[in-house]
Amino acid sequence: GANNWVRDNPAAASTWINTLPQGSARDTAVSRLVSSTASNDPASAFNWALTIGNDGQRSNAIQAAASQWVNKDPNSAVAAVQSVQGLTDAQRTQLLDRLQKQIDAQQSGSGAPPPTTVTNRNGARVTY
Repeated sequence: GANNWVRDNPAAASTWINTLPQGSARDTAVSRLVSSTASNDPASAFNWALTIGNDGQRSNAIQAAASQWVNKDPNSAVAAVQSVQGLTDAQRTQLLDRLQKQIDAQQSGSGAPPPTTVTNRNGARVTY
């Protein structure tokens, strides 16, 4: 079906979606494209999400893409969300809070212990 085709051939699906008129069928196709490409190409998925006409679907797709993007490139994801036009201020604030929590979790969950400062045998304080 269309879902598998969108997932297996996102480039062809993108070309096809570009031929669709604005409306619910196009919004649904873009939503599927976003969900199937967000993990591999979150920046592209994010940009596609912005083209959805339906407010609820657009917001959901933007959030889905951004939460994948922040795992790969936190700075770009946060910058994109800060400047995006497709969200209300409340949605933007909520999404930025969620992304920050993801970033914090990644940093604390990296398996690395917090930095430790010790005094080495030369009397110098070393942080590692």
